[in-house]
Order: sequence, then C-alpha cells, then structure tokens
Amino acid sequence: IIVLLNTSNAMQVDFIKPDADDTYGVDAALWIGATGQSGVEVIGDILNGTINPSGKLADTFCYDILREPSIYNFGTNIYGRWDEGGYAAKSAAESDDAALSQKFYNVYREGIYVGYRYYETRYEDYVLGNTDHFDYTDIVARSFGEGMSYTSFEYSDFAVTEADGVFTVTVKVKNTGDRAGKEVVQVYGQTPYSQYAQDNGIEKSAVQLVGFEKTGLIQPGEDETVTVTFEKRKLATYDAVKAKTYIMDDGDYYITVAEGAHDAVNHILVEKNADEEKIIPADVTYTAQGSLVYKFTQDAIDTATYATTSETGAEITNLFDEADINLFDGGAQKVDYVTRKDWNASFDDTSLEAMLASKVSLNVTDAIYAGLVNEQFTKPADAASVKMPKLKAENGLVLADFVGVGRDETITKGGKEYTFDDLLDQMSFAEMRNLVLLGQHNTKSVPSIAKPATSDQNGPCGFASTFVSGGAGTAFASSTLRATTWNKALTRRVGEIIGEDGLHSGSNGLYGPGANIHRNAFCGRNYEYYSEDPTLSALVGTEECIGIQSKGIIVYEKHFALNDSESHREGVGTWANEQAIREIYLEAFKNILSKDGGNAHAIMTGFNRLGTTWTGDNVNLIEGVARGEWGFDGFSCTDMDNGPTGFMYAPRAVCTGTDIYDGPDNPSHPRTPQLNEYKEDAYVVSCLRESAARIVYAVGQSAAMNGISSETKIVEVMPWYMTLTIAAAAVMGVLAVGSAVMLVLDKKKKSK
Repeated sequence: IIVLLNTSNAMQVDFIKPDADDTYGVDAALWIGATGQSGVEVIGDILNGTINPSGKLADTFCYDILREPSIYNFGTNIYGRWDEGGYAAKSAAESDDAALSQKFYNVYREGIYVGYRYYETRYEDYVLGNTDHFDYTDIVARSFGEGMSYTSFEYSDFAVTEADGVFTVTVKVKNTGDRAGKEVVQVYGQTPYSQYAQDNGIEKSAVQLVGFEKTGLIQPGEDETVTVTFEKRKLATYDAVKAKTYIMDDGDYYITVAEGAHDAVNHILVEKNADEEKIIPADVTYTAQGSLVYKFTQDAIDTATYATTSETGAEITNLFDEADINLFDGGAQKVDYVTRKDWNASFDDTSLEAMLASKVSLNVTDAIYAGLVNEQFTKPADAASVKMPKLKAENGLVLADFVGVGRDETITKGGKEYTFDDLLDQMSFAEMRNLVLLGQHNTKSVPSIAKPATSDQNGPCGFASTFVSGGAGTAFASSTLRATTWNKALTRRVGEIIGEDGLHSGSNGLYGPGANIHRNAFCGRNYEYYSEDPTLSALVGTEECIGIQSKGIIVYEKHFALNDSESHREGVGTWANEQAIREIYLEAFKNILSKDGGNAHAIMTGFNRLGTTWTGDNVNLIEGVARGEWGFDGFSCTDMDNGPTGFMYAPRAVCTGTDIYDGPDNPSHPRTPQLNEYKEDAYVVSCLRESAARIVYAVGQSAAMNGISSETKIVEVMPWYMTLTIAAAAVMGVLAVGSAVMLVLDKKKKSK
C-alpha cells in the first residue's frame, strides 16, 4: 500500500513512522503535491521505476506537526478587552471596517525559527548539550531538502574559495548506483551564536540554505563537477537591538554541501566534534562526511560592511519597530520570543498543555485601536510646498513613443526633445484617478496618451481565464511542486510557457507568483507559495519571474508581505520582530523584486497589517525596503477591494506607495469620492500622478503594446453587453419604482 500525498501542504505522516501502529499496512508514501492538469499521468512511471525522481522537499515533513512553536500563535486570535473595553461599539460607530478583521491578530513569537530552522537548531543544541531534551527522530520524518532516488550519489573534491565578497563552492558528484539520475547540490551555512548575539536578542539557525544547483542526468559510474556561488552577505545576521543593521558576528562560520538540512547539520557536528571533542548523547547517532565542511573565523564584529544595500547603496536600519509588540507604544505589552538561549522556558514541547501555554494574549489599547481605525492621513510637513502637476497638456505624445525608452531618457519628436514627464502632463485628473482606482484584473485605457487597456488575470498556477471557459491554457502544478524540482532552468521554462499562455489569451499581467513563506503546515495559501525557506523561494521565484516577463507579461509578485494567515486576512494584525521580518519573510521577495534579480514589474500587497498598519499603507515596506533598499521600480497593487474597507483609504494609500487598486470597475465605489475630495490638493495629485506614472511605464514596456504604433488612437468603447446591462438595470429601476407606487396606492385604497 503506497499513500500518495496529493497536497501542497506538508501533511502529518505518522502512519509511516517506524514504530507506528500498522493498522493500515502502509508500506510507503510519495508526496506528489498539486500536480496540475497532467502531472498525475506520470505517477505510475515513478512508482514502477520507469522514471527516476530527483526532487527534494521544500518543507519539513513531520510525524507530529504540533511540535513546533508557530502553531500556538496561529489562526483566530482576538484582542482582549475588545468588547469589555468598549472598542467594539466604538468601531461600529466610527469605522467602515467594523465587519472586517480589526480585532484579529497573529504574533510571530517563533521569530526566525520557521520550519527546519527550528527543528535543526534545537537538534544541534541537544547534541551539543545546550538543552536537556529533544527527540528529533520522534518528530521529524523527512527534513527540508531531502529526497529519494533509485540511484545513489557520492560527493568528493569539495572546495570553497572567496573573492570580492562572493563564495564559490565546487564539488564532484558521482553516480554510484546502477540507474541514471540527477542530484541537487545544496549549500548551507552556519553562523556563530556568539555572546554578542545572546546579549542582544539575536537568534541564529543551526543551518540556513545559501544556494544550490542541480546536475544534469548522470549515468552510472559517471560524475559531474558542480559549482554553486553565493554572496557572503547571505551569512550576515540582522541585529535589531544594538547595531540596527546587518552584521557579521565574531566567531566560527561553517559552509557545507549536503543532501538536506539535517545532513548539513550532521556534517558540521562531525567537524565540531573533531575540533572540540564534543560529547554526543548516547541516544543520538549520526553519520556525515566531515570532509565536506569549510570553516572560517571572523575575528571581530563587523557592523559596517553590510549596513548598506548592494542594489541601491541605501542605508539599512530598523524600519519595522512598530510591528514588534515589544516596541509598539513604548513596550506597553511584552512577548517572550522563542530563543535558543533557553529552549525549555521559551517553548516547552514536553506536553500539549505546556505548548498551549506559549500562546500570546494581547489586549487592545487606545494606541492599538487608534492605529486600527485610522481612516485619514497626515500629510508631511513640506506638502504645502509641492506644486500642482500639469494636466491636459497638448504635447502630441503617445505611450508608443516611449517603448524601449528609460524613464529618465529623452526622445525626439517633431524636432523637439521630450521626456516621459511630458507624456504624463497630458493626462487628466479623472484619467489618473480611474487608472489607479478601477484596476480589478485590468489597467484602464488612457486616451490622452494612447495607453491601451490591459487584462490582468489571477493565477500562480497559470492564467485562470484561459482554461476556465474551455480555452487552451495550461493548469500548471502548484508553486510548491515547482520549488521541489530545485531546477532553475526548468522553472524558468515554466515561466516562459505561462507567458506564452498570456499572449495566447490576450492577458498582459499575472497576479502571481507568490513568495510568502510556509510559516507552518496550516497556512491557507501554501499552494500559491514555494517553501518554508526564503532562499529556495527567492531563487526559484526569480527564475519563474524572468521567464514570464520575457514574454512581455507583467508579474504581480504577491502577497507583500507576511500574508500567512487566511483566516480573517482582511485586516488581521501581524506582529513580528525585525530580524524575522527581514531574514525570513522579506528575504523571499528580495531577489525577485530587485532590478538585479527577477525585476518583477509589479507587486501585490496583502490584506494584512504589520502591527496596526495595512501593508498597502506601510511606507517603510513599499518605499523604504522594496524601492529604497532593493531598487524595485514597478508598481504596487492592492489585494481585492470589493467593499467599503476604511483601512484601505485611497488618498493615504497613493501617498505611501500603493499605485493601483484591485477594485471593481465602478466609478461610484467609495474610493472615487475619497480621491475627488483632494482634486485640488497639489500634494495628493502629485502622488496620484506618480502612481499613474509607474503603471503607465510598466504597461508601456509590456506585451500590451504589441501591434500599437505612434499612429494608433485609443478610444473608449462601451461593449454591447454593458449597454444592455445598463439598459436592463434602468428598466428594472423604473419597474421597481412603479411597483412601489402601486403598492402604496393599493394600501391607501384598502385603508379607505
């Protein structure tokens, strides 16, 4: 009996535990993920050996999925005193968001210890005697990065060199079995858990993935030398307390190649045991190749080298103190984060009762409530000095004039030089407003500059619109399954085919892929996201993004960021510390969004809040990190906005980084009067213009311009079905009024 796990979530697999009750007689289990429309057809070939699988897990699979810390601060958590303190009544009276999720929150108490970072770190600390209990083999079934094959591989000739801040790792991979197969060379690093780190609340994982490459098909007895490169910056740690930037801690650093995270830890443990004669507990057995470990020592703490970004040169410092409940409102409420400094006290896993006791209870306070119901915005002090931008200028320019032209470059037309700003001067306030507000699965046409309307569709698994109604599109395997290939070239090719589907269906943008982290097995969107690990997510996601955009399709990378709870996600408060936010949750997006990486042309923010601030309003998230640190120059889109959600207040949003609303094509939507109130406000109109500019520029460099020349005229035309719908609505309205009048007259007649 072979169990097929047809799911993107990492299911509990206690039924394959060696000492499990054999009630069902299960012999083996094969994780197949969500296979897409055709993947299921090859499963038989894998089981009978025709195909030799080469995938590796993108998540840790456990015999008991309740033995990790994030579970106990996940799901539905309601602020204490919400009702008793009178906040519920105040919210109903003051806010449009009363029916939404103001009162719900999540606390990422586990910090950086997500997935294998928790299991492997606690395992190493137990082996080295830094905690008194942890039975790894009782909890973990298969580690992150582990996979099975019908052949075997041997590593040799391991070497590491460093030059100009880049490590180069080489290793020879030999097929020692009797079947041709592929192998994934995974490179892990370990950074020192120094006294400085312990004194300043910095957490360190026993290992972290820093890079990988996949071999070609290696025949039995043959070998292939694999090279993996990664920046030394990947070994830096974020110090949110003292240096408030990325640092290289003092102490010993280790780099190893391995067949999964657990294998990597064991390699390093062998090295440590040989160097320091560590005593290994009697109940722990492990074997590893210590020769596959490179060690170097950092003599002093370096707080300067990685305090600026390589992408833009921007200074890196704390931007998310307000999302850390320990720092919000002067630290009025405190959370004890999970720490390897004292595993037992911070997360006692000896019983369900002890683990439940790790649940955080927050109370709503005046400061929290004020942030939740804030439906206005405060303009900066220099807002009054901003001049009203030009509107409705007659420069004779069209968007097609700027195809292939940089935003800062000039063009010559009619003997005169023009910039992209001269094009923007031709737009009206109404055109900019509609472009920004009415963006549900489209961007509106802008006749004044001959910008065409676009069709943007959902789908981390492909363009939904192309196959729902019998079209010829492809339903691809889930993002998680694509990640488990650990194959960059294959993932890029998948992206290219998704892009071709977009061209075939007349779509110009894709709401996806998704780069959020699998915080645990229960997260509701795990099928849309890649992995529990940010490096795997970033490297695979970058390739897919490049592939899609190579066809001129705009990628809306989503959901930016920390959108890990599906329950009450419309406004749920997400509380986390800066180290976890940066090292785990933002790291997954960094390479995809940066101009030197995937260069995604758009992002989609989440419904969730960081602390009390909606992600679409979080100027530090969008302007500070994405644009300021990473050099992201695309546009930012909201998640779907169908109703009166006050926390997605339009004037504030366009002034803090949001550029377009995933909102219905309905001019009477509450967003429209919100912006109309600021029609004469130079500061808000200038922000609106910049939002429109980012959208227009991205569309101008996309496949939406295929077939459009400088002579093309863009005219708004109402489709026949819209005319029919409006006419039908008008007729129904007249009939409704007539019926009401007849009812009133009938009642009067009867009363007489």
